[in-house]
This record gives sequence, C-alpha cells and structure tokens, in this order.
Amino acid sequence: NHYAYDPTQTLLIINGDGAGWITACREYFRERAFFTMDRFHVARSMKQLMKNHPRYRYMKRALRNYQVDSLFLELNSAIGTMDTPEEEEKLAHFLAFLTHHQETIKDYRSWLQEKGVDTAAYRPMGSAEAMMNQLAKRLKNGRAWSKKGV
Repeated sequence: NHYAYDPTQTLLIINGDGAGWITACREYFRERAFFTMDRFHVARSMKQLMKNHPRYRYMKRALRNYQVDSLFLELNSAIGTMDTPEEEEKLAHFLAFLTHHQETIKDYRSWLQEKGVDTAAYRPMGSAEAMMNQLAKRLKNGRAWSKKGV
C-alpha cells in the first residue's frame, strides 16, 4: 500500500546474475518486467577471462556503454586468439551464456522509455552486489540504521 504496487500495472526492473530462479521471474511477470543482468557479474566474468586480451578495454567500454552489438563483436573476434584451449572453452561458455541472456545486457531505461516512462532522473543500473553487501552487514550482524543513516 505504501508504494501503490499493483502487480497487474506496475512495471518492474529485475536485476540479477542469470540464476534460474531469477530468470524465472520473466516467465511470471511477462511484459510487466524487464530483467537486466547485474553488470557486476558480467564485468567480473569478463575480466577473469579477458583481462590480458589486447581488446579487453574495448570490451569493457562496450559493456559500460550498453553497446551490446559491439560487445558481442569484440568477444566473438577473440575466438581463436586465447592463450590456451581451456581459455578458448571458457570463452565459448561465456559467449553462450551471454547470447542466451543477450536482451538482459541492454539498458533498462530504454525499455521504460518504450513504455512511456520519463527516465530523465533515472540512473544506470549499477552493481546490486555492493548495495546488498551493505544491507546484509546491517541486517545480519544486528546493526541498525539511524534515521539519518537510512
């Protein structure tokens, strides 16, 4: 009631890591929700795999700027250039994962704009992990917030 949430009308943004239970939300909410891949997870996986690749900084830039086509172009161009067969296999798995979730790499604000929502004051979807860590520290460790701290 406080947020005037109506599950048949309210548009939702679901930020997650691609886990099955999170992506199942897409099935449940259908056109009322936009699922976006948490940038922390994509960036971390890409860094672990590609940090020594000469095109890594272009990959990072494409991800940061929501340039999905450029990101896939850069990642696909890295096929056959990895140092070991194991890295090639990891790249293939990473590309398959991202391809399966390709629509989730886009900026959620463009989806909202298509729905007629003014997103001028909206910020880019950042990493949810950092905020969740703060919440977990405060809630799980018996800490509380002052009104100012909230």
